[in-house]
Amino acid sequence: MKIPKTINILGVTFKVKFVDDISKEKIVAKEDKKLSMVGYCSCNNATILLCKDTDKQNYLSVFIHEILEAIDQQLALNLKHDNIDRLEVALYQVLITNKLLK
Repeated sequence: MKIPKTINILGVTFKVKFVDDISKEKIVAKEDKKLSMVGYCSCNNATILLCKDTDKQNYLSVFIHEILEAIDQQLALNLKHDNIDRLEVALYQVLITNKLLK
């Protein structure tokens, strides 16, 4: 799967950007800058950031994770981060196993 430059999530068009260091991006919340991240979603800026150095298998999984983060924020689901992680793993497995992602 090729990662698009934009993606529509619940009617909002998010920019998708590959960056060298997510923590150095202006849109990253101050409290998140100290974390080691390979992906980041900002609903306020309608932007998903992905780390350039992530391997192909991982960046697809990270992209799915960030989409789930956007859905969680937009719908005010208040999912715990580890539940988003679990959903990401399950959805990635289903999409890969059924050859919906390559």
